[in-house]
Amino acid sequence: MMVVINDDDDADAYAAVMMMLLMLLMLLLMMIMMMMVMMRIVRRRSRRRRIGWWCLN
Repeated sequence: MMVVINDDDDADAYAAVMMMLLMLLMLLLMMIMMMMVMMRIVRRRSRRRRIGWWCLN
């Protein structure tokens, strides 16, 4: 992804890049949270299902 920065729009371009980075960080955090919840749900179930699930992944 190319970001064209003009002398007049330095602040705007910087803010846009920062917003994109923040969005990516938020997505990563959400992914990690989902993984944690999935792990807890899998652990609550029987061990056979957990072992099968681990073999699939």
